Amino acid sequence: MLNEKSKKNLSILVLDHNDDESLLHAISSINNQIGFKKELIEIIILTRRNFDELSVKFAIFSDLDLRYIFVPETNDGVAWNMGLSAMHGAWVTFLDSRDQLYADGSLLDFMNCMGTPQNAVDILIFKYVYPIMDDENRVIDFKNADYANVIYGKYFNWNFIQRMNLQMNSNLDRYLLDDFVSRALALRPDSKWYDYANYFLSDRGEIADNVEEFIEYRHHFMQFITEKNVQRNDYVSDLVWSITNASELVLAANLENNAIILKKLAALCEFGSKMGEVAILVNDYFVDKGLTNRISYQKIMEYK
Repeated sequence: MLNEKSKKNLSILVLDHNDDESLLHAISSINNQIGFKKELIEIIILTRRNFDELSVKFAIFSDLDLRYIFVPETNDGVAWNMGLSAMHGAWVTFLDSRDQLYADGSLLDFMNCMGTPQNAVDILIFKYVYPIMDDENRVIDFKNADYANVIYGKYFNWNFIQRMNLQMNSNLDRYLLDDFVSRALALRPDSKWYDYANYFLSDRGEIADNVEEFIEYRHHFMQFITEKNVQRNDYVSDLVWSITNASELVLAANLENNAIILKKLAALCEFGSKMGEVAILVNDYFVDKGLTNRISYQKIMEYK
């Protein structure tokens, strides 16, 4: 719950990955920020380690408001939610300890863009920078992006999070952060996008997809936007994207004859059972992709 007496503009939630060096770089990237008073921000380290030892190791950051929260050995959703419950800021952003703020002016950009409490928007969206690696795992270039389903480089107004009752879905793992951002943006918040690089996303290597969890993630997402009564066009677009992307993952894993998987996919299709255009759009997608010899909307629905 937001502490009304707090004067913090921003809470930065940092998920510790049990590596002192990377956590040092992450906190240093905050400490190196310029152009504003650092007492306006708080940093909450979410860790599964002994935070008494960490507080000694990182005592050099004495001018930062650093707090440590011990989180249990559960998935990251529980950790992030503990951070959201403990924060005192008017805004919140998420930092993975393997990453860093991009430049010394990243938070100044945020401060300049956040507006006053009277005219503050719901979400501020900046670009993140990421490395391009070659086959020998060497950095050969850098690119920037602001993909909607990536949580990094985004700042969320706490009033918006409270008003929409947004939390991490702790049943998810691979798509945990995608789900949070997707639900937030599906609510058509008052958002502003800026062409400023704000966050450095380190190389994660190849992250494998998880077919069952992706279907669960999109099922939960569709249930959420059903309850929120989003506009029909947005609803149909999100559902078609969910079905077609889930279907492509099913095919990539050669699971198109797996009854358990197809039953879960059929349950996802059921959200459009009263919307005839969904079946047409999904089948059109399969035709365009040349997939009709392997899958169709009708085949999926045989498993409902």
